[in-house]
Amino acid sequence: MRAIKHSSSPVSSLGRRERKRELTRQAVFDAAVSLFVGHDADAVTTQQIADSADVSFGTVFNYAATKNELFLLAYNSVFADAITAGEQQLDGDQPPATTVDALHALLRPLLELCHGSDRANLLRYHRELLFSDSNDRYRLQGIELVSQLERSIARILLRGLGSTAASVDDAPQPLADTVRSAARAVWAAVQFSVAMPEHTIDENVRFADADEATVIRQIDIIVRGLETTAAYLPGSTSTS
Repeated sequence: MRAIKHSSSPVSSLGRRERKRELTRQAVFDAAVSLFVGHDADAVTTQQIADSADVSFGTVFNYAATKNELFLLAYNSVFADAITAGEQQLDGDQPPATTVDALHALLRPLLELCHGSDRANLLRYHRELLFSDSNDRYRLQGIELVSQLERSIARILLRGLGSTAASVDDAPQPLADTVRSAARAVWAAVQFSVAMPEHTIDENVRFADADEATVIRQIDIIVRGLETTAAYLPGSTSTS
C-alpha cells in the first residue's frame, strides 16, 4: 500500500530544512502504513514506528499526537487506494452495463478489503471514523474520504436516472437531496457489512450473511427504491 503524501509541494522545491522535515514526515508515515496494515494494531508500538522510520521516539509525535492518529493515517492510505482503484475500474474499455454493476465496480476494492484478512483493522478504522469524538486531522481526512466516496456513488446514481448533472451539487432539487440520501444508504450498507458479526453468542449459529454478494443485493434494493422514488419527483428524467 502506498502512503498518502502530505506534502503540499514537491520535496525538491523546498529549502534544505523543509526538505529534511518533509522526508522525515514521509518516513514516519510510510513506517506507520507498513507496520499497521495487515497486522494486529494493538501489538504495534510507537517505538517500532520510530525504529522503522529511523527517527527518535519523540520525533514521531511531531507528526502525530497519538498512536491512534498514526493508525488512522495508515488506514486513510488504504481507504484512499481502494477508492482510487474503484474509480479506475469505472474508466475501463467496457463500462458497467447497469447502475448496480457500476456501484459494484466502484466498491469492489473496498469490499474485498473489508471482507479480507485485514477485516479487524478495517472494522476498527470504520469505528474510529463513525464514533470517535476526536477532531484530529487524520480522522477529518478519513471523513473527507467518505464524502468523496459518497459523491462518486451519487454521480453513478444520477447517471442511472438519466440526469445530465455533472455532480449531485449540480442536480436540481428535490432530486439532489434524494440522491444524496440514497448514496448515504449505499455507503451505510458497506459499513454495516463490516460491523456485522458473523455469529451469535453461539459460534455455531450464523448471525447474518455479510459477504460481498449480500451487500450488492442490498445495494440493488436501494437502487430500485431510488428509481421508483425519482420517477415521481418534479422534472424527473427517470424512465422507471
